[in-house]
Amino acid sequence: MPYCARVNLQPLFTEEKSPLKPFVLKLLQSLYGKTLFEGENHLSEKILDSLILSAKENLKENPDHPLHLAKLHLENDDLQFYYYFLLKGTKKYSEDEGLYPFLEYVKLEKTPQKICVSCADKKMLSVLFSPKVAEIIWEKKETDQERLSIKKEEVESYLLKERIEIDPNLWNFLSFTHKNTKNEHVTVEGKDLSKDITLKNTISITH
Repeated sequence: MPYCARVNLQPLFTEEKSPLKPFVLKLLQSLYGKTLFEGENHLSEKILDSLILSAKENLKENPDHPLHLAKLHLENDDLQFYYYFLLKGTKKYSEDEGLYPFLEYVKLEKTPQKICVSCADKKMLSVLFSPKVAEIIWEKKETDQERLSIKKEEVESYLLKERIEIDPNLWNFLSFTHKNTKNEHVTVEGKDLSKDITLKNTISITH
């Protein structure tokens, strides 16, 4: 997914109580609830809480060094096991099989970065606005390939029609201004020396 459409996790690690947390929990559950987390109650909360704790400790110890999601260590081996798998994902994935690569849906930027709704994929749109509204938006995009942006007023009208309410704080993390972009593919690597595990993932960065 284009870099501009990914959710910036930085506020989770730098703010005391970020209003972004409920959305990220929802994203984790949507991406892995039927696969990696199946039968595991509250696993998404445990992983996210541990991730936030690890990131904050890392920032406290190394305030001048940038964070890297692939290099963060969660509080126990079980959570670390799940974390490695969700970061990497699988080459092929769908709603019911394989794993969505988490690094394709998140980013870390010190400057404020909003989610570009116009560039978001169908999965991200589903988490943001519900599967019903995501389907409406996706159909609009497919029928008009030259259309560059989605207007906030349109989304609000779809939500109203379907009688769906979203967290009011979520609007603050969304952008409806589309910019022409260029994608570049880079490889991100993280290694756990204690277990001799190396994680490599190729992601697209949009300029």
